[in-house]
Amino acid sequence: MPENLFVYGSLLRGRRNHGLLEHARFLGEAVAYDVGLYAVTPYFPGAVPEKNKAVRGELYEISLELLLDIDKLEDNGKLYRRRLWPVVLVETGEKIIAWLYFWLRPVRRETAIPWEEQPWEPGSRRRVHILSKNVPKEEK
Repeated sequence: MPENLFVYGSLLRGRRNHGLLEHARFLGEAVAYDVGLYAVTPYFPGAVPEKNKAVRGELYEISLELLLDIDKLEDNGKLYRRRLWPVVLVETGEKIIAWLYFWLRPVRRETAIPWEEQPWEPGSRRRVHILSKNVPKEEK
């Protein structure tokens, strides 16, 4: 059975680790609500549950085997923990439950990446905006 995966960092299109998703089915640009994004290192971001925040990213349909490979990349259980989380597809507004990797270590508030600067660009103060700028309304 396929798994849904929401990505927001190095697995995004055009990023360093996107090659892992080359055979995955791209479902579209998506938003994870009640999640904050932080520059946890100069090389990758980390997401944490945080009320009234949102993270833009991409949604993919992948195999369980690939998900387990990505667990290794994300150091699941040590640096990140994979959790099911609702995300909203930008194009349709459809709410989908997907796996999302949450950062397990403390974050510094001054490293927050605001909506306007997402998606995060590694190693640069200048952010490259490859996703839509409009924040879709979350349906309740």
